[in-house]
Amino acid sequence: MVGRPSQEPPPGVDRTMPAANPFATPGARSGYGRYEFNDFENDIIKRTAKRALVWGIIAMALGGINVIAGCLAFMHPVLLANLCSGVASMVVGASFVRAGRSLTNVVTTQGEDLRHMMEALDKVGSALVVQMVTTVIGFLLAAAAVTVAVMHVRLP
Repeated sequence: MVGRPSQEPPPGVDRTMPAANPFATPGARSGYGRYEFNDFENDIIKRTAKRALVWGIIAMALGGINVIAGCLAFMHPVLLANLCSGVASMVVGASFVRAGRSLTNVVTTQGEDLRHMMEALDKVGSALVVQMVTTVIGFLLAAAAVTVAVMHVRLP
């Protein structure tokens, strides 16, 4: 029938394991079926892992540069803003490095691909939340800084 999901498990999934316990800790061994990603799937996961790692390293490096610039705030107070954005970039970068390492575990291990993939997806989700929160906070702080700067210029 068109439009109805198949009741058959995907190829490679062993459904002889008990059904997932909704109260089990995420990543608990008993909740996942047995599936090993094939070479094509592993290539996609590996590519994504490398991208997450590279982005994490770039974000941490740029964050480090901003932190160093922020430490020079004694020369000019405006540089203090770099300290905040630098720390935020480093936190975002570290989150993406952790996600990339978890994705790498999916490709480099045998027998626990679903558990590793779920852990990796959880870390990718966390990294995205960290990036969203730091972006919104950064935008609000920048808007506040612009407002203060405009008010300062208008005052005699």
